[in-house]
Amino acid sequence: MGFKYYIVTILFCFVLSFEAFGQCSPDVTPPTITCPSDIIVGCPQEVPSLTPTTSDFCGAITLQTYTLTGATTANSPATGINDASSEDFLAGTTTITYYIEDASGNSSSCSFDVTVNDYTDPIIVCKDDIVTVNDPGACTAVVNMYAIGVYPSAFDSCSGLFIVPTGIPPGGAFPVGTTTVTWTVTDAAGNSTFCTQDVTVTDEEDPTINCPSDIVASTDPGLCNANVTIPFAVPDDNCSVVSISNDYNAGGADASGNYPIGTTTVTYTATDSAGRTTTCSFDVTVVNSQDPIITLNGANPQIFEACSTYTELGATAIDNCFGDISSSLVIDTSAVDMDAVGSYPVTYTVTNANGGQTQVIRTITIVDTTAPSLTFVGPNPLTVADCSTYTELGATAIDPCFGDISSSVVIDNSAVDTSTIGSYTVTYNVTDASGNAATQIIRTVNVVDVSGPIITLVGDDPQVIEACDTYTDLGATAIDPCFGTDYTADIINDSSTLDTNTPGSYTVTYNVMDAEGNPGLEVIRNITVVDTTGPIITLLGDDPQIIEACSPYTELGATAIDPCIGTDYTSDIVIDASSVDTSTVGSYNVTYNVMDALGNSAIEVIRTVTVVDTTSPSITCPVDIVANNDAGQCSAVVTYSVTANDNCSGETITQTDATGLTSGDAFPIGTTVLEYSVTDPYGNSDTCSFSVTVNDAEVPNVVCQAASLQLDPVTGLATLLPSDVDNGTTDNCSFTLSLSQDTFDCSHIGNNTVTLTATDANGNVSSCDASVTITDLAENASVSIATPITTICQNQEITVTATPVDGGTSPSYQWQINGIDVPGEVADTFTSSTFNDGDVVTVIMTSNISVCAVPVTSNTITITVNDFNAPADAGADVTNTVCVDTTITLSGSAVNGVGAVGTWSVTSGQTSGFSFSDVNSPTSDFTGDIGETYTLTWSVDNPDPCVDTSDSLTVTMIGCNALDFDGVDDNITFRDNYNLGSAFTIEVWMKSDTQNSDIQTIFSKREATNLVDGYDLRLVNNVVSFHWNNGQSVSSGAIQITNDRWYHIAVTYDGANYKLYIDGVFINSTSDTNEPIDNTVDCIAGAMDQTLNAPFLPENYFDGGLDELRIWDVALTEDQIRKMMNQEIEDNSGIVRGSVVPLDLTGLNWNDLNGYYQMNQNTDLSGGNLVSNSLSGINGVLRYMTTLQPETAPLPYQSVGDGDWTNNNTWLYGNSQAIPNSMGIDGSTVVDWNIVRTSHNISSGNNNLTVLGLEVNANTLRIENLDPTDGQSLRVTDYLMIDGASTVLKLVGESQLLQDVGSVVNYTGTGALHRDQQGTNNVYNYNYWGSPVSTDGLSYTVGGSLYDGSQPVQWTTGYDGIGSTTPVTMSSRWLYIYENYPVNSYADWVRINQTSSVAVPLGFLMKGSGTADPEQNYTFVGQPNNGTYLSPISPDYEALVSNPYPSAIDAHAFINDNSASTLGTLYFWEHYVSNATHVTVEYQGGFAAYNLTGGNAAISPPEISGLGVPSKIPERYIPIAQGFNVRGNGTGGDVVFNNDQRVFVKEAVTGGLDNGSVFMRSQNQAENRPEDQPIQRVRIDFTTPEGALRPIMIGFVPNDLATDGVDYGYDALNTEDLPNDMSWMIEDLPYIIQGVGEFDISKRYPLGIFLEDTGTFEISLRGLENFEEDITVYVYDALLETFTPINNSNYSNTLNSGDYLDRFYIAFTPDNILSTGDNDMDTLVVNYLNDNEEIYINTPYSYLLEDVLLFNMLGQQVMVWDVSDMDQTTALRIPVKNLAEGNYIIKVVGTDGAISKKVVVSKD
Repeated sequence: MGFKYYIVTILFCFVLSFEAFGQCSPDVTPPTITCPSDIIVGCPQEVPSLTPTTSDFCGAITLQTYTLTGATTANSPATGINDASSEDFLAGTTTITYYIEDASGNSSSCSFDVTVNDYTDPIIVCKDDIVTVNDPGACTAVVNMYAIGVYPSAFDSCSGLFIVPTGIPPGGAFPVGTTTVTWTVTDAAGNSTFCTQDVTVTDEEDPTINCPSDIVASTDPGLCNANVTIPFAVPDDNCSVVSISNDYNAGGADASGNYPIGTTTVTYTATDSAGRTTTCSFDVTVVNSQDPIITLNGANPQIFEACSTYTELGATAIDNCFGDISSSLVIDTSAVDMDAVGSYPVTYTVTNANGGQTQVIRTITIVDTTAPSLTFVGPNPLTVADCSTYTELGATAIDPCFGDISSSVVIDNSAVDTSTIGSYTVTYNVTDASGNAATQIIRTVNVVDVSGPIITLVGDDPQVIEACDTYTDLGATAIDPCFGTDYTADIINDSSTLDTNTPGSYTVTYNVMDAEGNPGLEVIRNITVVDTTGPIITLLGDDPQIIEACSPYTELGATAIDPCIGTDYTSDIVIDASSVDTSTVGSYNVTYNVMDALGNSAIEVIRTVTVVDTTSPSITCPVDIVANNDAGQCSAVVTYSVTANDNCSGETITQTDATGLTSGDAFPIGTTVLEYSVTDPYGNSDTCSFSVTVNDAEVPNVVCQAASLQLDPVTGLATLLPSDVDNGTTDNCSFTLSLSQDTFDCSHIGNNTVTLTATDANGNVSSCDASVTITDLAENASVSIATPITTICQNQEITVTATPVDGGTSPSYQWQINGIDVPGEVADTFTSSTFNDGDVVTVIMTSNISVCAVPVTSNTITITVNDFNAPADAGADVTNTVCVDTTITLSGSAVNGVGAVGTWSVTSGQTSGFSFSDVNSPTSDFTGDIGETYTLTWSVDNPDPCVDTSDSLTVTMIGCNALDFDGVDDNITFRDNYNLGSAFTIEVWMKSDTQNSDIQTIFSKREATNLVDGYDLRLVNNVVSFHWNNGQSVSSGAIQITNDRWYHIAVTYDGANYKLYIDGVFINSTSDTNEPIDNTVDCIAGAMDQTLNAPFLPENYFDGGLDELRIWDVALTEDQIRKMMNQEIEDNSGIVRGSVVPLDLTGLNWNDLNGYYQMNQNTDLSGGNLVSNSLSGINGVLRYMTTLQPETAPLPYQSVGDGDWTNNNTWLYGNSQAIPNSMGIDGSTVVDWNIVRTSHNISSGNNNLTVLGLEVNANTLRIENLDPTDGQSLRVTDYLMIDGASTVLKLVGESQLLQDVGSVVNYTGTGALHRDQQGTNNVYNYNYWGSPVSTDGLSYTVGGSLYDGSQPVQWTTGYDGIGSTTPVTMSSRWLYIYENYPVNSYADWVRINQTSSVAVPLGFLMKGSGTADPEQNYTFVGQPNNGTYLSPISPDYEALVSNPYPSAIDAHAFINDNSASTLGTLYFWEHYVSNATHVTVEYQGGFAAYNLTGGNAAISPPEISGLGVPSKIPERYIPIAQGFNVRGNGTGGDVVFNNDQRVFVKEAVTGGLDNGSVFMRSQNQAENRPEDQPIQRVRIDFTTPEGALRPIMIGFVPNDLATDGVDYGYDALNTEDLPNDMSWMIEDLPYIIQGVGEFDISKRYPLGIFLEDTGTFEISLRGLENFEEDITVYVYDALLETFTPINNSNYSNTLNSGDYLDRFYIAFTPDNILSTGDNDMDTLVVNYLNDNEEIYINTPYSYLLEDVLLFNMLGQQVMVWDVSDMDQTTALRIPVKNLAEGNYIIKVVGTDGAISKKVVVSKD
């Protein structure tokens, strides 16, 4: 059997070798697999990788499976590559068998054992028995058996415990009584044990009982008592009720029976199964059921005339027991009002002795039967001009009883039609409240006609007619301007002067008269006759003209005739045929042109001349060709020629076959067919073909060479290829090679002769012989052996190693001693400890490199054996079972040899902190440290000549898998790590359980008995301090912590300053350039190391809890400390990121974190270690810890129940934490950087909240004030997420959400923010809206965001919303957006519907709901918008944007942020409350404006009616959801919104303070917000001639932020084009808001007045704002040089149409020029005498005139006279002739001043 085994092995190796040389077809070679050696471990977790080593020479391993048998049984999946490394192994020996296959199905397998020597049961300690009371309303109590303090503690020498409880009822609901819970713990090796714990539930809940309601019964007929049926009392109990009784009868739950008159109290008692009782009572009242009877005297109802006197008729009262009791009647007539028509009750009430009461009501009816009277107001009849506006004069109505009821008069003037001549009647009727109608009165209204028709020309004026054309009158229309009567048919036109044959200018007149004889104004049309027509050219002959290529061109000619007078211009035709080329095929143009005598050119005529080629060329090929190959070539060179000709030159010969061969080429053996064609330039073609045949006449030339082949090591075969012996065989053509022999085996090793034959493609044959040598890989195989020593001690083990040559990958061996095989020794090494002196060792090796290999024998080695002592044995590995038991007794081997000495030493593990009781005793006691693993070596020093021996064992001190700090001995050591450098930070959460004067060490690395280096963070008497080196420290001082409350402690050092923070609040600092000095003691959490005094235990233990310990290599900033304080952190590709707030910490890398311990007990405690969560991998050893601390630090804050934000019970572990966003430990800093998760119904109360991060994960977080119309703010500085389908963040009333710059919203959340906003109720009025919410922060739909309460708004396509539905129904017809379009482009409004996607921050239009409420309340529902938004704005374009946030924004910040792209003014639409139409031209509303100077009221644009009055002025803060327009400047860009613009300002009107927030709807509450330096404002109103109102405003800006020039953001351009208007003029442009510097009383500010209509206008003062004392405001007329104050009365003036610039100003003080109403020259008379056409001036005595000036009303100077030399003793007269009628100004200048006067020039 052994020989066959060797043969198989050799064959296998041979196959592998063959495959290695690339010969894998077919693949019959099994893959190789090598299993790991047998494995013995103490714990299942110590099992190393179990991956086998596999390979395959011909490809990859495609299948790897395994089977586990023995102590552990398992099977891997049947497919794929499987690894047993992931299996869990039970105690005992498990055999693992691997099986592999390659792609060809070849397989191999191997096996090995895994032995787990863990037979020790784990330890489990149950907590104390639990005694509790039942849950309210239940006969059970839900007990969390997995809570800290309830869940048992378990320990094992190996990790991987699994605890399973039995006996816990479903849901943890334990019944009343005692239940035993069994806790079974099983370790990873399958060892288990258990403990029990009793849960006792007592029933502490009384039963309940529901008594019947109090019963009132009437006496039975004829009796003084009542038989009453009582409903059963209903008892209930959380467990069960055992009895019920009552104290009235023995009926138990039934107390029915006879009850006397009066009240009887009945009490029920219920008793439950626990003996607990409860009672309830009710009253049974029996009353006399016999009520008295009342009889009224007189009529009922009783009728009175209004305003008459009331008379009482009386009544009688009879009781069946007590007789007549009328004297007890109570009569109440207080409700009767004789002066008001209606029905009133008079009550009659009587009560008998038993309290029985009867009441009867008499109805008093007050009637009004007297009619009122009517009287006209104004004349009757009334005459009205046609098409004028009818004004109703009304009538008065008087009622004889109720007085003036004129307001109820019904006037019907609907018949009056001022557009139709005639008489009409207006009726007046009135009916009083009682329906009494007055006698109707009728007014006659006569409409008379006074206007003639208006003629309007139809068509061009002037009308141009071509000479010789027929005149056609274009006509005109004549329409009565009032009635619209068409008099077009009555128009008389006169065209008698027109001659269309003669060019020139003529007129046609149009006249008409209406039916009343009113003539229309004559209209004249101008007629121009012109001659512009040239002659007409007609071609002769064909067009197109066809010519064959290369033939001559012949001209066919044409004629030319004038179309009007017939003149023949044929001889003048200019013909251009120069482009015609008959030699080239193509199309050519011949042009014909002519001009008549007037220079009118004829229309050019073009004839097309087409040159064509239709003649085909011809081609000639040679006859077929036959030739032999050229010498040495497999081809022959052949030459030939092909010829062609065509009628025109340019033909092309083309070879069309695919051979690629042509004349002069080498043609291959065989027949080749060639094809040719000829084509002329115009596509005419011809073809021909012929063949070329070449014959082969040469044989091959064969040349051989010697070859050598190596046999395949697996198969023993070799294959010879012809190419192996071919040495350059050639032939003129192709050939094939063949061999006489091509396969060889082991028998052919040596030289062989092989014949090589060549045969060419044409059958020619030749051959030669070659020598072939066959070799084998194993023919030179050999082996040698060696060992380090040949002279050994007795029983000394040595190893002899074989070294093969050409042995292959796995040769086979057989070791021999003294020539005899050693059984089983077949490896490449031979190890033995039983050698005898003189033994000779050899090995026989058989190579597996080839199947032809034969066994070879090695050299010999002779062994010499000397005597020696027994080898050392350290004993079995030891693991303690209790973590605090750290002393074991060793079991080393005894030392019996003479002169031998044994010694124990620690060769791996700690270098200190351990001890031996006797280092030379094999049974010495060894004491180590918790959580440490030691290698102990027992060394035996043997006397010469034998070598010393030693053996080692592993001593494992298990860790304490618990985490707590008991102040006695609990601590965590990080060994000699965490020396701090020139910059560092230590931070940790800490909760102290004890206050004392001892040092409680939180974290340290220093020697407790020699404080000269290192550092420690400590707590003494609740004072936190950090100490370093020799006495240096930084302390919290007077700021002390309290017990049982978590605090976050941080210490930073930046190389110069040590800083201490508590809860992120800076407490104190100390300057020191010295960092803590390095040392080698342990770094410890919860204690301080002590290495100088035995037993070397730490000191200064901490009593309390620690969590989230971090050691940084950098000095954290205050902001970084605060951002990480309430959350764990994680590695985000090298950057530090929060685990709750998933944002990177700017400038903080993960490798800056030297040490990090999250201290999560479920995941971070392993094998007695606190596992590191940083890159350092430094674990902490848990020492003497046997209990688990409560994990109650706020990481982050989490809610635990419904309630107020400021209630501790609202928060999980609220009694051991500060309330989030509460006052800091220093008493002055509010902690506004907490991270909070809520999942309950929580109210902010009257508190503004600020947090760093907020997750609302369930239920509702309400930001609210006790006043639901008021509000509070919620500020989230970094991160917000609202998650959960029904989760709501509700902003109640005026509450708002603010987020800082950089703060984010996690839009993966499925919850929503809710925020109410109110809009108009008017179905005709627009609100300009935006949405503060969206689906993803990018876009929203109106229908998706807008709710009515909790339901989405409904929609209709009708014109009007429906306010009466629930939810409200809105009209989608009026939804529009305006995104970056030209200013005031009505056609560019884009209509949307409720499902259209709208980009944030665009706004939208929507009309009101029609609700009966003063306003319509909407709820915006969605994810809150946040961050920066950009909306493009093109140069000089306009866009409707909106406040996109759920908070107000500061218009000043917005304006300043958009200075690069906008004009700096915001426009707010106000639809006036008086608007009542959907018709655009009839709208009442306008755009109010706001900029940095302030707000200005709205004015209606020219596209709408101009009616109505604005009621609001926008202020600084833009409310939530407010839409507004912005306009691009000359460059445009992006409109920018960002979080820096957001502010918390509630909606309010503050007026001049301009600190309010005004939503442009009906009204707002007032709330003042003081401002340090308010802008002073003057508001001016301009009333146009047609009565429209234009408000303008000037603001005086502090600190000279504005100038008198154009200032961005302070001046608002007037963008409306109104017929009559007034503006501030700045740099020649009109503005409605002007911001200037601080108030200067001496300055004047120019106005521009623009009038298209002549008429009277007014300028008035609307108001003054923020002036400490009122100032006087003047209108200064520079033309008249007058100052008119407008504080108390308006300035009025009448001007002709025109633009008035540089004439009117607003001023604040008059200069020395006289003002209107303040002229001291009372005797000066200035006038214009129309009859004499002269200026008349009568001057006072001694007053000297110098100049007289005359101006028109545009301010233009007409004339000037120097009158200083004229006689002024009497009246001065200045002739002025030929002045046009109109108004003028005469200005008189004298020595004492000047005066101006307006005069009228009239020709009448």
